[in-house]
Amino acid sequence: MTSPDTSAAALPSPTVIRNVVMPVDKAQDWDLQHAHALIHLDRLRGNLAAVRAALRPGIRVFAVVKADAYGLGLPQVALELSEAGIDGFVVSTTSEGLALRRLGLTQEVLVLGPVLEEEVATLMAYQLSITLVSMDQLEWAEREAARQGARARVHIRVDLGLGGQGLDPQLLLALLGRLRSHPRLEWASLFVQQAGGYRADAVLMQQERARLEALLHSVRQAGFEPPLVHSQSSPGVSLAPEAVAGGAVRIGALLYGLRMVDRAPPGIRPVMEIHARVLDVRMLEAGSALSYEAGCHNLSRRRVASLSIGFAMAGFLAMGSADAWVLVRGVRLPLLGRSFMNNLLVDASELPTIERGDEAVLLGQQGALEITAEAIAAAADIRPSAVPLLCSSLPRRYHGAWACAAASSADMASESCSNSGPDSYSSSKSIVEI
Repeated sequence: MTSPDTSAAALPSPTVIRNVVMPVDKAQDWDLQHAHALIHLDRLRGNLAAVRAALRPGIRVFAVVKADAYGLGLPQVALELSEAGIDGFVVSTTSEGLALRRLGLTQEVLVLGPVLEEEVATLMAYQLSITLVSMDQLEWAEREAARQGARARVHIRVDLGLGGQGLDPQLLLALLGRLRSHPRLEWASLFVQQAGGYRADAVLMQQERARLEALLHSVRQAGFEPPLVHSQSSPGVSLAPEAVAGGAVRIGALLYGLRMVDRAPPGIRPVMEIHARVLDVRMLEAGSALSYEAGCHNLSRRRVASLSIGFAMAGFLAMGSADAWVLVRGVRLPLLGRSFMNNLLVDASELPTIERGDEAVLLGQQGALEITAEAIAAAADIRPSAVPLLCSSLPRRYHGAWACAAASSADMASESCSNSGPDSYSSSKSIVEI
């Protein structure tokens, strides 16, 4: 046999390789993506309707879309919620707020922050509402509003005992007095963050309500009337929707079908699924290593399947758990060892037949069985809201969209969307297909 010529003269130069224009076959590209997240935008709309049905009429719902809408994709989720009539958005950072404005969304956007002084000009220029947690921030807002000749909406966050997140209650009346004297700053709301709902602690929830009522009483006694009050998020709405008062709620987890406590309003459904494929199947001998860590080895000869996903795509896989499993051909297959960066081993002994290319479900339903974010979170000892925080390189496919046409024409920064029909589109930071 003649050996191939590997001399420098026989190989194309790097310049030639870089200048080759390869044809783009988007369908083929998707075939090469062996794992993806499936986002059901119709369920997102349904969850918003379920939250509204659980609340008293007139309560405003602000969608929390921080952290890329909990990993589901900020542009697609925000456009869909806008079409569904959401009252406003809540984000953590100025850059997240800018992303919403660049989509053409006009609803109020509350930036939780805290923000730095150099961000205030951008916040006002793009009509993003500022959260005040200090007198310094009020001074920045005053100066910038005067410089721009602009009006700005400001929300006051008060710390009532959760991690120092908010204004010292002792400074509230002084801040309100100063705010009243500045005509360019409009007081939009007073709000707090509460821990009782997250702990499902009814006694603590009652104590938190009492502290808030005492605060509001002192504010009103001093001659100030809050235009809007909001204190509850998904856990509080799940546990006691009838107790929600003040005119608004901030909802993230429930919109995405995540239960932070063991109950939820009727009609809440999971929005995300995670799918991978079987890449390899083989018999693994006893004593074989199952991961890099010491002590993770195969106890007996068994059939093992390698899946096309690892902790680089889904961070929760790095946590490891003896109770973790996936679904293949409608059967539960336990995970073996610790996840690799791009692969995952599962015990396929219980399956009479398994082949390369078979679908594996890490989150979602297959046949009669289902893996929930809550089960993953319990096994990994994390919050359910951490489960969908996936790597940006893992493609998201969207189904059931109202807003696809708008998304196709909007500037979606690093995300894109295309139409493949009336109810689905696909997007990721690395590949776009339809």
